[in-house]
Amino acid sequence: MNLEGFFLTNKDALHDASELWGSFKDEVLYKNRFIISHEVLDYITNLSENHKTIIESERVLYRARLFDGDVSAVRHLNDLAKNDENNSGNSSFTLEHAFFLQHYNLKRDPGFWGYNKQESFIPLKNDFINDGRANPAFIKYLYTAEDAYTAMVEVRPYLKSVVSIAEIRVNSPITVADFSYESLKDLQSVGEILMYLIMNDFSKPANSDKKSYIPTQYVAEFIKTLGLDGIRFNSSLHGQGRNITIFDYKDCEPVSSSLYEIDDICFEAKNIAPKGLPDLLHDKLLMARQKEVDNILKRN
Repeated sequence: MNLEGFFLTNKDALHDASELWGSFKDEVLYKNRFIISHEVLDYITNLSENHKTIIESERVLYRARLFDGDVSAVRHLNDLAKNDENNSGNSSFTLEHAFFLQHYNLKRDPGFWGYNKQESFIPLKNDFINDGRANPAFIKYLYTAEDAYTAMVEVRPYLKSVVSIAEIRVNSPITVADFSYESLKDLQSVGEILMYLIMNDFSKPANSDKKSYIPTQYVAEFIKTLGLDGIRFNSSLHGQGRNITIFDYKDCEPVSSSLYEIDDICFEAKNIAPKGLPDLLHDKLLMARQKEVDNILKRN
């Protein structure tokens, strides 16, 4: 089901859910900030109790950051490690590595090719924490994705930018409110559509208007008071991707990081108005679709 069909099929429930969410945002923005009583919180309580996911121990999640370090130095270090591996069967540090690290002032932990272990995690000091979609300023949350690709696109990289992607291991099981959904057709009740609207706001890109963060921050803090460790929701940048924001991250640990350079960015846009114009597709997508058509014709 596309978005247009979803709106037409569920217009009454969508109207009610939109009214509720709009009323809640107005309440926390302009009337009461810290202690409120609102019907939306009843829905969130019910949804959180009935939609939970356990992130099992040893599960690996991913956290990405745009890399602003010396990429050429890291490439050279990687070449040195590869030479060692080819010559001795392992990638242990040599004296040449040590001099190189000292020269470039690289604080590299074994297994971390992008940011080091600490830089791949959360800043140590709360004073460095800015407002986020889920966290208020000075309160640390861990933002992760379930796969490396989703983590990468969530930082909105540009062509030729370099992204450091860290693997974050969950060392003990954590329980999160699962507000994700597989298809729009699964959302029919007022509560389910309300969940969609809230998570849609969670997925919006960061901007300078910190006021827009307040409603989602309140929701996250409220879910935390229910005894849950985080929130799982759909990525707005990767259709199959899922993000997990973790409140209680003490049992999570960065175990490695890798660097990726952005070679290409593919978009697909559907014509809305005026009708009759072609959809806009990246050349790679056009070629892939043509290949699918050719394969179908060959089979027939």
